[in-house]
Amino acid sequence: MSENYKIGFGKPPANHQFKKGKSGNPKGRPRKQSILVTFGDAYKDALTNRHRVKTRNGYRYMQAIEIAVHAIVRRAMTGETKAMDRVLQDTNQLRIFDNPLALRDNIAKQKMLEEFEKEADEWLANVGRIDKPARDQL
Repeated sequence: MSENYKIGFGKPPANHQFKKGKSGNPKGRPRKQSILVTFGDAYKDALTNRHRVKTRNGYRYMQAIEIAVHAIVRRAMTGETKAMDRVLQDTNQLRIFDNPLALRDNIAKQKMLEEFEKEADEWLANVGRIDKPARDQL
């Protein structure tokens, strides 16, 4: 540099200036995070946030994902077929039970058994009401 070089605003001393052929920002600008990563993080944060929920025994804190699962199971218990299919699919995929289809069959068999017992009890109650002469005719 020449001796008449003035140091001041925008004119740093020669020993503080960038060297020729070397960048002033060697690491460069950081890359922008992809939208999917930030969306996924936001989704994960939303599902893991804890919320205060009123239960029979008072208030309880649950994660949003737990609340969603409880809602799906509750809808399945009321007889909504789409929710039932969803629960069976999820339990099968996550292998929660040994065989969820067997569980579904057992539930169906249990309902049929309950209906049969109810009908049998009604029939037996009616048989007891028939007087002896009518019963002998049968």
